[in-house]
Amino acid sequence: MGGSYSTDVGYKILMIGPAGSGKNFLLQALTVGADNAVNETHTPGFETANLNSRRTKILYIIYNLSGEPAYRKLYKYFYPGTEGIIFMVNCADPNNIREASVDLDMILDARELRGLPILVIANKVDHHGAMDMEQLKTHLRLEAKLARRFWWICQLRNRYQFDVDIIMDTLDNFVQPRH
Repeated sequence: MGGSYSTDVGYKILMIGPAGSGKNFLLQALTVGADNAVNETHTPGFETANLNSRRTKILYIIYNLSGEPAYRKLYKYFYPGTEGIIFMVNCADPNNIREASVDLDMILDARELRGLPILVIANKVDHHGAMDMEQLKTHLRLEAKLARRFWWICQLRNRYQFDVDIIMDTLDNFVQPRH
């Protein structure tokens, strides 16, 4: 195949973040558009979704892992075969940001996830009092913690399809072609 993407086998992407970080909304927005996505309750355990990129035709198999503390110890069972991570943070909630810092350290300590690309999503940056992307990068020390891997940060504003499209384009660019 010489550098072309295979659409036969999907790229396994883990979506991780504290409860209330917006993982369900993002997953829906990526599949049906920001205007058609609905805010849901927390994911019990995990859910999977197949997502086909309209631009590259890459198939992603997204594993949306519950951010509830009781489920975090189960994350390790989803690590094998993972090719990238979407890491969600609710920038309008100080408790969510604190939990995200703990989750990020857990991800970075996982041997099976070493070196994998991470797409950080700064969600709800448009809410009053929320951290912006630069503040989040500083608060979570992303540049220092992620210095040895490919990573990117994108914002996600409420019902803003442009942000969803940027996230999809970034996801397309951060997976590595299979040879």
